[in-house]
This record gives sequence, structure tokens and C-alpha cells, in this order.
Amino acid sequence: MRTEKDVDGFMRSDDLTQQYCFGGYYIIRPTARAGCMNENVLHDIIVSASRCICDVFPDPNVIWSDSKERKVEYMNQLGLDSQTYSEMEQWISREFEQSFDFPDVFNNYEKAAEFLNKYLYNLKDLTIVGLALPEILRSVFIEDQTNLKYGICKNIDKSKSVSLSNSSLGFEILGFESGGFHSYICNGLENDYYNKYNLKLNENGFIGTLEEAQKLADYTNHMIEGTEPVLWLPWAVLKISDCEYSHEQEEL
Repeated sequence: MRTEKDVDGFMRSDDLTQQYCFGGYYIIRPTARAGCMNENVLHDIIVSASRCICDVFPDPNVIWSDSKERKVEYMNQLGLDSQTYSEMEQWISREFEQSFDFPDVFNNYEKAAEFLNKYLYNLKDLTIVGLALPEILRSVFIEDQTNLKYGICKNIDKSKSVSLSNSSLGFEILGFESGGFHSYICNGLENDYYNKYNLKLNENGFIGTLEEAQKLADYTNHMIEGTEPVLWLPWAVLKISDCEYSHEQEEL
């Protein structure tokens, strides 16, 4: 069931100078807006942390599978020969719990870029995005998790600090469950946001301020029925090149 924790009032400012907790990096492929999505709100091309909307690489449903058939199919999808595909899985095993963690999150940007260049070179239009959670929501997120085996949970629990400065592309309302994210877009909530609050996304296709994102997250948690039973929170989507990590924290 959806958590009853009250996250109202935690953050009512879009001041990007406050602290955020580093979540992780994801390699994703942006997708075209589907016909069922609200064109008055969403851009033609959508970037989302949700696997329901955008492909995420590597595909955890294959990487952690024992099915040889699925692996061969995925190898062909990536355009790799068997040796290179085997090297890719060896890379994941070697970097596991260091630069890469279960099920599909990278802890280090350089390693995410290395993986993309080494094994995803046949795919087009891939991008690396970073996620961060407002520090003041860290305990709410951690307490909502039944365990911390997932990489992004481990990162949030460690409270690696990231100062957004001008590095945020905006915010996405996300709910975390079983290693992956649900997005407000998965549920067609852009319609509710548009009708209730006249939502307008910024030039990057994200919610423009933390204040607005928190308001929409609160509304989703308390007023909207029929979504996945998860805790919806405002996650910052990071522009990698401008991220500035606190020198007091562990090196990423």
C-alpha cells in the first residue's frame, strides 16, 4: 500500500543551493511521446528514469537472467558478437558494487561512459542522466524501503552529497519499487497535473522547480487513486557535466 508518511512541507523552496543526496547514473534512450500522452504538457521526446517509458541499459531483466535464449536475443539487439557480449557481462561482474550496482545503476560517471562506449556503440541516441534526492527527504525514502539491496538505495543511504548549482535539468515525480522507478508519466498523471495546476514543463522537459515538484508529489501521494502503491518523491535529474560533488564526501 502507498505509504502514509506525510511529506508535506518538507521543502517549499526551489533554492538549488541546498543539499541533495546522490542516487546514481543511468544510461537511457529517450523515447517519442506516445499518442495517449498529453501533448499540451509533454515534449515530443521524453527523457525519463522509468523503464516503463525509456529503455535503460544494460537491461536488468536480461543481465540478471539465467536464460541463454534471452541473452542471445539481447546480444543481437546490442549488435555485439558473443565474445564482446561475454566481456560486457565480465565487466559488470568486475565492477559490481563498486562502479555498478544492482540492478542497473552506475555509481561513477566515468564508468558509465566507459560502459556506453565499450558495449553500446551500435545504439543511437543514448544519454547518461544522474538522479539526486533532496537531503531532507532522504530518511523518508530510506524508511519506505523494505531493504537496501538496490544500488540507488545504498547510495541514498550513504548520503553522498551533491550540490546542484546550475546542474539540474529539472525534476521528475518518481516512485521507487523493486529496483526501478515508476514515473508520473507512466500513469498519465500529467493530465491531473495539467487540470489541477496547469503544469508546464521547462525547456528540458522536466518540472522546473523543486517547490512545484514537491507540491505535485504531495498531491500524488494524498489525492490521486489508482497509481502504483509507492511513495512519490521529487527527484532531480542532473546535467552531468556541471555536477559538483562535495569534497567532504566519498569520491564518486
